[in-house]
Amino acid sequence: MTGMKWNEVWRLPFVGDLEELPFKDDKVCVVGMFGKSQVGYGTKSTTINTILDREVFPLHWPDGAGLQSQEETYVEAFYDKSKNVIYLHLVSVFDTSMLVSLCTNLDQDLPYADVHKFWRDQELQHARGLIFLFHVCHILVALHPTCTFDMSYGQLLRTVDSVRLKMLPILQDVLRDAPVGAEWKSAGRSCTPRLLFVFQKSCLPTESETRAESGKSKGTKHSPKKRLQPRIEDQIYRIFRKSRLLTNQSKDCLFTVPPNQTFVYIQSGDGPVDAITNLLSNLHQNCAMGKEAEAPASRSYQMSRRTNQSALMNPPSILLPTKPNGADDSLLGFLWQHIDLVLSGKGFDDSVGRNPQPSHFELPSYKKWLSVCNTLYELLLTEAGQHAKVQGCLETMGSSLDVETKFSDSRCSKVLPLASSAYQNSLPSHYTSKVHNNQLAQAMKVFKQHAHGPAYEHYVLQLQEDCEKFWANGRQLCEERSLTGQHCVHPFHTLPKPGQPADPEPSDSQVVPCMPHNSRARSLCACNCGRKQAQRDDPFDVKAANHDFFHLMEEKCCSSLEHISFPVFQRQPQGTPGEEVAPTPEEDPPPTFQPEVSIKTDTEPSKRKDSVLSSATTTASGGLSLALSLGQSGGSDMFVSMLHADQNSDSLAAVGMDSMMAADSQQQEAEAEKTSQLVRQPSVTESLPGMLHSDCPPGILPKFSSWELVSLGPVSQYYPSMGLEQPGFIHGSNFLLAWDIPIHTERPQQGDQAWPAPGESQSVRRSIPHGGKPRRGAKDSDSFVRVYVGYEYECARGHRFLCSGPDKVMKASNSGSVKETAMKLLSMDMPLYFPCPCPSRGAKPHLGQLMRVFITTPDPPVQIHLHPRLQPGPPPCPTFYPQDEDIPLPPSRLWVLRLPFVYVGEAGVISPPRDSQPLLSCKVLKGLLKATIVEEGD
Repeated sequence: MTGMKWNEVWRLPFVGDLEELPFKDDKVCVVGMFGKSQVGYGTKSTTINTILDREVFPLHWPDGAGLQSQEETYVEAFYDKSKNVIYLHLVSVFDTSMLVSLCTNLDQDLPYADVHKFWRDQELQHARGLIFLFHVCHILVALHPTCTFDMSYGQLLRTVDSVRLKMLPILQDVLRDAPVGAEWKSAGRSCTPRLLFVFQKSCLPTESETRAESGKSKGTKHSPKKRLQPRIEDQIYRIFRKSRLLTNQSKDCLFTVPPNQTFVYIQSGDGPVDAITNLLSNLHQNCAMGKEAEAPASRSYQMSRRTNQSALMNPPSILLPTKPNGADDSLLGFLWQHIDLVLSGKGFDDSVGRNPQPSHFELPSYKKWLSVCNTLYELLLTEAGQHAKVQGCLETMGSSLDVETKFSDSRCSKVLPLASSAYQNSLPSHYTSKVHNNQLAQAMKVFKQHAHGPAYEHYVLQLQEDCEKFWANGRQLCEERSLTGQHCVHPFHTLPKPGQPADPEPSDSQVVPCMPHNSRARSLCACNCGRKQAQRDDPFDVKAANHDFFHLMEEKCCSSLEHISFPVFQRQPQGTPGEEVAPTPEEDPPPTFQPEVSIKTDTEPSKRKDSVLSSATTTASGGLSLALSLGQSGGSDMFVSMLHADQNSDSLAAVGMDSMMAADSQQQEAEAEKTSQLVRQPSVTESLPGMLHSDCPPGILPKFSSWELVSLGPVSQYYPSMGLEQPGFIHGSNFLLAWDIPIHTERPQQGDQAWPAPGESQSVRRSIPHGGKPRRGAKDSDSFVRVYVGYEYECARGHRFLCSGPDKVMKASNSGSVKETAMKLLSMDMPLYFPCPCPSRGAKPHLGQLMRVFITTPDPPVQIHLHPRLQPGPPPCPTFYPQDEDIPLPPSRLWVLRLPFVYVGEAGVISPPRDSQPLLSCKVLKGLLKATIVEEGD
């Protein structure tokens, strides 16, 4: 034998030259050992070594000491030349050593289904080893650690038998050229093997207890062991007959049992010795004997001490049972009566019944058996040599052995329709992903209550897939939300392209319909000037919210009014030959960008008026601070110095500033003028997708304006006693608040210009709108100009109201008189949202949003500028504005500044404040209006 000695253990398949075998022509009997080993050190190898009367097969320790970890089923063999017997030992997961090795190397994070599959594959390997043994052995010995028959052998052997019959044509084809007889080739094996059972541990009393019991009852002829073995044989025979494993014709069976010979052996005291059990027993005897301290040591105590010392001096690896006294009662004697029938060439005649048919039998030589053994081992136990049909048979065997998976699969398939019904219960025709996830969680809860086992995870995935298909099959609702937080009510659809008509009903070529979003939520909103109200759909983009609706309303109402447009993006047209090219930044530095202010009228809708340009240029003299320009009736005197437009520095001394401050002011103006030249020009290639705010990159303008500035006409159209005559206003809240701007004139000095003419001084007093009177206690040199201001809020139901302060809704008397002034409006931050005083059905009132600011502009010399700055959320929310520079308003007009409907920043829509959030966190910053005095001669 090449590479190994003939008298040592080797593993299948055989590697070497069969012609060089020293005993290749010997007729051999093959005995296969399989089963389960004990938990301690009494492994199957110990039982086989007991038969051989020497330590041949290595003892596989559970802790892996002195043994490499084994994770695959294998077969080890030994040829006993003295008796011409080949012993095969199947090592599988049912051996303690391999079980410990597999548990040690198993991943602890595997899910339950993967763990079950792992152990199922190991059991399948064990079953494949059994198929191999039943095809190459004459005698099979099933080893079991207890004296109780394992009922799982019934199912295992039935599965092996059914797979053997399916694989028989393949085996016949493989063994066609093998050097064996025709009957072997036809049956796939040399004979129908006998199956014997060896129970390694006896539940019977010891020999001393048996002798004592036999002395009391002298009528007993046989020992308990002799009485127990036939009873177990009868049980096993009846079980195999009921399960159709044993029939009258032995040649068609997987195995046979002898009808007239014993096939069950129970090992008693002469069996293998477990070192741990022996040491524990001796320790227990020593503790029991220690209680009798005064008594002399008995003979049994001395014997236990000698036994304990011998057990400690001999390691467990060499603890072998003593040689049996009688061959008939030993394990070798039990086995030899069956081996002798094989070696004698008689074979087994185990058929019963009226017309028994003899089974075929062939005693092979050592060489022929190894040749067939290698072929079948490669076919059945290796993946490389497996036939395609063999692979299918083995998969069928795996599913038959996996009873837990079959039960779990049956249970889960029964519960799956119940879970699907729980998902579909109370579902609308179309629903969102949130409803889908809630219903799926309910279905998973129902499925988890009734489904268990290794197939659970597979059917959970199937349940999720079925629910997803049910939802996606025409029941999926559009997931888009409007800018106010409402869901689109349409099914899943696509948006029409610009110029493409909507198609709610998809054609055969379309998969989903094509239509715009719609939430079916509508609100009543006024136009830019506020004179007409109309229902508006819930917007889904910022252009529809802040531009499209008001543009449609403007065609019906506001198109004939004067407008001041805000800067928007305008793409530069492509250059043509002969066209003048603008200078590059290297040639000429770009001038400071000034936003274009245009006024639309009936005759000239796209040109600017000269009065607007003149007023815009004359504001360079300076502006009055809001604290100095506020005046209220009954209050203290507020004096505002007129800013003259003289070129000499003496005019600065008239307002109380020294020469140092004048020099600092000139330096700051020079630096500001130098810095203004570095301002980036607006881009003509890149536009802003949303609104203009403080976080936007400089020089980029939006595609459309979200703000509108409209003039309702001359200032005389507003009557303070009647208020704003527009629809939707709550009674008593439609009056603008007065803002008295003081004009202070100095008395002329000697040598200066003479006093103004009486007509001139009266012209200033006549400039007070609607008979405004000076404050009480004012000096004769003070004059006042009255401006009316109103902050209008509008709720979703179309109710409109004005506020007199950050925390109060305006309430005029029945005669139309208002006590408050505009001081709080201009000197404090105003909330962007305020509770509407209209009655509400629910506990939560409707929230009004600041939508318009009304301003009346006086005649010269007072110039009103707009500086709107809004912060629609708490920090770090950006500040929104229509343009960077202040907006000068033409005089003697009633102006309306329409604010955006929604505010969209870089992070998305900025929602209104929640219930727990203060309203003043969303605010209009103070300083929205500024007043400057321009000298009439400029």
